[in-house]
Amino acid sequence: MTGAEGDPDQAGSDAGPELDTAADDHQIAEAGERTRVVERHCGESPYSEPDEQCSERDVEDSRRCSRRGPRTHEDGWDDHHDRDRRQQTDVDFLQQKTAWYERQLFDTHVVGEFKLAPGVNLDARIGYSNSQREAPDELTLEYVRTNSAADPFGNVFVNRLNNGNGGDAGITFSDLDEDLYSGGADLSYLLTDTITATIGGAYSDTRRYSSRRDFLFLAPNNFPTGVGLFRPDFLLQPSVIDAFKIALIETDEGNPAFDARLKNYAGYIKGNWQATDTISLDAGVRYEDATQRVDPVQVFKVPGAGTAGTSLKNN
Repeated sequence: MTGAEGDPDQAGSDAGPELDTAADDHQIAEAGERTRVVERHCGESPYSEPDEQCSERDVEDSRRCSRRGPRTHEDGWDDHHDRDRRQQTDVDFLQQKTAWYERQLFDTHVVGEFKLAPGVNLDARIGYSNSQREAPDELTLEYVRTNSAADPFGNVFVNRLNNGNGGDAGITFSDLDEDLYSGGADLSYLLTDTITATIGGAYSDTRRYSSRRDFLFLAPNNFPTGVGLFRPDFLLQPSVIDAFKIALIETDEGNPAFDARLKNYAGYIKGNWQATDTISLDAGVRYEDATQRVDPVQVFKVPGAGTAGTSLKNN
């Protein structure tokens, strides 16, 4: 599990809040709600909040209000804020990424060493491991501040959810499950007191399932700019999504999931010469044969892309 670098709560308390009432009492007809712009220095991210949560009477307590953004370092959440300017323009872009990761690794081996005869040894081994990674909620948002005098909201960050210069938001769900089966054996024969010959083989079989689903939040053209001032948890709350008919569109309707398998066989022979107590020489040859196959998993009733698999064989 990972966490964000820095503590936005501490950053907000050090910098202190600033209030911008340019959009105070802005009327949103569809929502029937008055909003007021609250510009904070918590991650340099200005959002708006309902008046009842941070009124003018609470100016002296605005530090408390300014620290109500998404939390970090809690239960595996990974929260990042980034700010940049692109193409040498005066437009500012503010990005936030929040994610939850779950990782698991299981690994076990059985090893046997057998002395078959004087100078003849057999080493055998088998193993199994499983690794899983789930990221069920990777949320990405981008707010835009135009810094334009012609824009009534040019001095604040806005996310109009239009997948363009007005800001956007997306969410990703991914899953990975991999099994690895392996085995091998080495037969060694002591030719002389200093020379040993070994012949052996190894096998591995890797099976993987992986899926990644990317979705984009898309608001209609009449989406009020005042609502776009909301901070992320207000912007994507169910009441806003339902009131303004915000759609969730999958950006990859091809093959978002697949099964894969890699089989590897190896054989080898080598010699070891113990020249002195501190010097030894190993020399040998090895041959490998590997086959890999990847097959798309049908996710949609009507596939958006070809479902034919691919196969590779090398030695």
